[in-house]
Amino acid sequence: MRNNYDVVVVGSGAGAFMAALSAANQGAAVLMLEKGSQWGGTSAKSGGGIWVPNSRNIAQAGVSDSAEEAFKYMRACDS
Repeated sequence: MRNNYDVVVVGSGAGAFMAALSAANQGAAVLMLEKGSQWGGTSAKSGGGIWVPNSRNIAQAGVSDSAEEAFKYMRACDS
């Protein structure tokens, strides 16, 4: 184990893993800490799905989507 690191990531959920990987890909020495007995944080329990509205991938699949529809959906979830 090293004595010093460029980046310390606390937690191991999806966002934490992305931060750690991004830093490591840029050449940083990274330490990731997780207090739980399982890596992955809440993503390990939830499946870690990501919703990306109005993406080019969805358009290529022939699905109609727009920023307006995404905002409408998010406003409805807030009610």
